[in-house]
This record gives sequence, C-alpha cells and structure tokens, in this order.
Amino acid sequence: MRPLFLLQMTALLLLSTASPGECAAISLPGVVLSHYALDNGGGTVKNADGALVYKEGAYTQDYAFSPHDTAFVVMDPWINQTPRMDAIVFPIYEKYIIPIIRAAKAAGFTCYIFSEPPENLRTTRDERGLATRDNPEVMELVDEEKVLKRLHWKYSPADFSRDLKAAGIQNLIYLGFASNWCVPFRELGMFAMRKAGFKCFFVPEASAAVEIGDGWEKRELDSAMRKILALQRFPLLNGDTLLERLKMAEKPRNE
Repeated sequence: MRPLFLLQMTALLLLSTASPGECAAISLPGVVLSHYALDNGGGTVKNADGALVYKEGAYTQDYAFSPHDTAFVVMDPWINQTPRMDAIVFPIYEKYIIPIIRAAKAAGFTCYIFSEPPENLRTTRDERGLATRDNPEVMELVDEEKVLKRLHWKYSPADFSRDLKAAGIQNLIYLGFASNWCVPFRELGMFAMRKAGFKCFFVPEASAAVEIGDGWEKRELDSAMRKILALQRFPLLNGDTLLERLKMAEKPRNE
C-alpha cells in the first residue's frame, strides 16, 4: 500500500495538470480482497512453476477517474421501505449520496440514477402505511444533463451500454441501495455491467444492506457484502476520500 503522502501528491498532480475550463481527473485508492497475491496492476502473481502464489489479504491499487471515462451510478434511492431501513439510509443520503452527486456533477461527471416506475413503487407500503418512493432530495438533483434518471424495465442493459460507450465511459462508480440486492444483482447492477465490459467500483459508505432479524443493529449483511464484493474484485472506494477528491476537482483550475 502506498503511503498517504504519495496518494495525496498523486491526486494534486492530476488536478493541477488540467487546463482552465477542463474537467480534472481525480485519483484515489481502491481495495480488493484476494486469497492469492496480486501485482500492482491487480493481476494474480505466479511462481516459477506457473502456480498461483497464496497470500491472503487486502490489496490496494490507485485508480484515476475522469469525467471523460467515468460515470456514477445511484441505484434505487428509495425511502419508506421499513422504519429500520429508513433509520439507516437517511444518514447515508445526507452524509454521502447527496454530497457525492453534487460534487461529481460540479466536477463534470455524469451521474445515472436508476429507479422503478412510480406506479411500481406505490404498490409497496411499509408497516406505517407509507408508500415506498424516491427520495425527493435526490430527485431534485436530476437535470437530464449531468444527473440522469432512468427507469428499470424501460432502460435495458443494452441501452445503458450503448450510451456509455458512445460517451467513452469505461468506469462505473456505484452507490445506493441495497448492497446485497439491487446494487450488485439488478439487470443494471455491478455484475451485469462488468460482464458488459465496464470496470465497476463500489462505495460502501454510500450504501447499506437489507438486513434481517438481529442484523439490523449490527448491519451484519452489509459488512459481509463489503467483503464479498471485494473478493469478487470490485474495488472498494472510501466514501470520505472520494468526496474530498471530488471537491478538490470543483475548485477553479487557476488557483
């Protein structure tokens, strides 16, 4: 793992190389878990006999993201699912999801927000009798220029892949809900889009799992999903570091 000083200098260098009016790239580390040794490029290491080298652990690699090659994906930003889920997700919206969308937009990145058609959401009500719906604070950010809302079932993986490739996008940074359901497994989720040829990243602080039983308080499934996704080689990006780097990219280039 690189020293923090070197990571910060790399980020500053990337920001300083942008010309006036040009969107700057950001750089931050991503972490995966592996049972086998990985090289600096994330590939598996083999010994002289060609066998994989067993070295279990966390592996960190630096990644650069530009508005020209990276888009953000916010999956199913809903409220009123259950009181326990609301208690978890509202602080995440406030601290991570909404600030990240705003900062990403200001830095020139495109954000896709995926949700169900309104008629589908209204059919689900929690024990308070409240209908599940999109978080209105998230929807206020939609401008159909840099923050785009698209509906499941009406926007296919083929549509998404076509639009991303036309824009030159290679990387997708996922946040939203839920970490053990829609984010990885929906038709526009991480596994499907990686299969379509895109490099997918996950921001665990900007997500949460649908828990069960006593797991709500300890967030057991969410903790497990972070490890599972990291083991599946989806790099985990720290939410605080991501937000910091995006805000750095918002600053005028002539400072």
